[in-house]
Amino acid sequence: MPAKYLPLIADYESRIERALSEGNQLEAFHLLDRLRELPNMPEFPAAVAPRLQEVMDRYCRPEILQGLDSAPAASEPR
Repeated sequence: MPAKYLPLIADYESRIERALSEGNQLEAFHLLDRLRELPNMPEFPAAVAPRLQEVMDRYCRPEILQGLDSAPAASEPR
């Protein structure tokens, strides 16, 4: 089962990194929110929880998410 989740977490991590490098904080936040929900999946293996926590710890910091309050809503033109 970890074989299913480790690539998924890695994919999300790269997508979060790309979103942040492009200045798309809303997308990064959305992806982090989806990652945060993974442990709620019935088949989520405890063995991958430390890797998930590493990613969450890396990106869920105030200096990364600080621009969310000033970011335009998805329906607003940029």
